[in-house]
Amino acid sequence: MQKKTSPFHTKLKATGIHLLISLFIFVLLVLWIYLDLYPSFYFNMSGGIQGLGLMFGVDVVLGPLLTFLVFNPHKKLREIISDLVIIGLVQLAALVYGLHTVYQEHPKLVIMYQNNVATVLSHREVREDEQLQKINLSQLTHLEGVSLAKYQVVNGKGQFMPLNNVAQDLAQLDVFSRKFIDERNSAALKQLEQQHGKVWMIPVMGKYTGAYIVVDKDLNYLGKIGEKPVS
Repeated sequence: MQKKTSPFHTKLKATGIHLLISLFIFVLLVLWIYLDLYPSFYFNMSGGIQGLGLMFGVDVVLGPLLTFLVFNPHKKLREIISDLVIIGLVQLAALVYGLHTVYQEHPKLVIMYQNNVATVLSHREVREDEQLQKINLSQLTHLEGVSLAKYQVVNGKGQFMPLNNVAQDLAQLDVFSRKFIDERNSAALKQLEQQHGKVWMIPVMGKYTGAYIVVDKDLNYLGKIGEKPVS
């Protein structure tokens, strides 16, 4: 005699299937966010972790939770399909909203200011600035996949411009940075110099943390030191 499956077991099974599908989608989102939108040191600095937390909530938690609450095996097949379609649409709407938010806040441009600090600007901030919209970001120098420019005051007017002499601009930031690092960070810098030769330090401020980014002469990222939350 075949054992009868309880309604609760059926509900759990449906929830589990939905959870597996949601986890698969979430893994794809993790790869996209970590490798493309928030690469390298930008992941911590500009909110990649917060973005993943948002996507986890709307994709992995919301959908399966709604399935668990709504799914009823005693309903007619037509009603079950209707419920699942509504759940799917709610989850899709939340997912699109989450993706839009994560995309708008991903790092788009690093600006080196004359106060010897570089700031990471998001896609939204660049899009909302009329002067920055005129810059062809693809033609700029890049730091770990994100465009790099500088801000200078020329004839009394502030302008965003490309780095015409990368070595000179980075050397200026490096000299400034070395004046303020403590003994522990100085030791970490010396270790990187022993491994890679001449290096430059760039003080970079992101949305959530700031750190000294260490690069070689070709702007290859070597590491970060002294990372702290932005107060």
